[in-house]
Amino acid sequence: MPNRDQRLERLERRVRRQRQWNLTLASVLLLGGLMAANRSVDVPDLVRARAFEVVGKGDTALVRLGSSEDGAGRVAVSGGDGTVVASLDASKKTTGLRVLDPAGHALAWVGVHGQLEGPGAGSLSLQTTKGVMVANLGGGEFMGSALSLFYGNGDPACLVFFADNGVEFALFEKKGFLDAGVALGLDANGGVFRLRGHGTDAKGGVQMQVDETGSGVLKVTDDQGAPRLSVPRETKKP
Repeated sequence: MPNRDQRLERLERRVRRQRQWNLTLASVLLLGGLMAANRSVDVPDLVRARAFEVVGKGDTALVRLGSSEDGAGRVAVSGGDGTVVASLDASKKTTGLRVLDPAGHALAWVGVHGQLEGPGAGSLSLQTTKGVMVANLGGGEFMGSALSLFYGNGDPACLVFFADNGVEFALFEKKGFLDAGVALGLDANGGVFRLRGHGTDAKGGVQMQVDETGSGVLKVTDDQGAPRLSVPRETKKP
């Protein structure tokens, strides 16, 4: 029967063997981890889903990539309470970025649409919380680039537009687009200044401009459009 010293020696040998196994197992696990870390990760070529969301505290969606009610693409950015504050929308009529207030009113819009400015025209618009446009910077086929400022009721107040034949600045009264009171601009010969009466049918007014010879011209017409004054005086052709 083994004595106490022999039993202690056997126990020490077992402990040493167990330590060796532990070191070997740890080395294998470490090597496997290093190999897994250095191995390239497979990235899918295409990921498809109905929508993607980035959520914050309380599982609130802060960014949502999906589609709008009419089936067009849409990216919406929300505040911490989930209220949408900006959105990028695409549709057949308009494509643009909207900035909204906490109540959901669109205050600014920049993008491309084909309703007022013509096909494919860019536009930057500012609106009140009631949806009334107060400023617009855009372009189109019928007048080139234009900057428009509006009264509180949405009627045009001031217009600056740039076309092929020059630049024009116009002021309007609160009765509609065609009720221009003052216009200052350029044509092929030089500067042009016009005053006209109120109303879309108004014909009377004053116009100063430069003619093709480089001379100044002043014309005054009555309410029927007939000449009242012309400098230099117009001569009737024989």
